[in-house]
Amino acid sequence: MKAVLVIDMPKDCWDCHLVDEWENCNAIKMTSERYGVSVKQYDKERASWCPLRPLPQKKQHGEEIDYEYGYIDGWNDCLKEIEK
Repeated sequence: MKAVLVIDMPKDCWDCHLVDEWENCNAIKMTSERYGVSVKQYDKERASWCPLRPLPQKKQHGEEIDYEYGYIDGWNDCLKEIEK
């Protein structure tokens, strides 16, 4: 079973709600003692190993009316529901 957590994308580790007061990243259960890496190093940008991913972009309709419009509308409606 999978789940999705929707939060505002942090600009760096210090802005993230998943980093605790001991500087551990709870998104991947990373502790500085275990991995030898501290979130302190990521005070200007998100770490490359960060599991957070931005939502995909909404799709635009082309000029032609065709079969894909139902797919595009469904895609955009799904993103709209997630963003609520």
